[in-house]
Amino acid sequence: MRTGSREAAKRRLAAAIQVRFMDPQVARKDDPVDLNKDAMLLSLRISAWSGRLYDREASDHVAAHHDASSSVGRYNKRLLPKAALAALNATMSEARPQHAAQSLPCDDKGSRLLTVANYEHYTGIMDALRGRLVPIAALACSSDDRKKSR
Repeated sequence: MRTGSREAAKRRLAAAIQVRFMDPQVARKDDPVDLNKDAMLLSLRISAWSGRLYDREASDHVAAHHDASSSVGRYNKRLLPKAALAALNATMSEARPQHAAQSLPCDDKGSRLLTVANYEHYTGIMDALRGRLVPIAALACSSDDRKKSR
């Protein structure tokens, strides 16, 4: 990280600590900010499952009935109901702006600064979002079990 951007990150962190997160009786404005004690680096990585599976039989069937190459069309099966997949995508989409709102930009690689004082609040938000994904995963497992029992 460049020195100028490091100093800018320190200033943004100091402002965030003094304005939003720390009790004014505990922290005075002239107290120095120690990044080792007052902040941590974090990054958010969300890997998404599409809920779809390539259907080779359907692709070959369409190609054969229309005298086309098998590489012309690629047809997929939807493994979850549309509503469940929409709920999954909405929850994952909500996590990114929440992550950005609760932390400060730090470097060009996506790492962000999170103040120690805001750690509990941040983890509460992310745990709630993760908790919303559990019923969707249960639905996926139950629909998979229904398909196997047929």
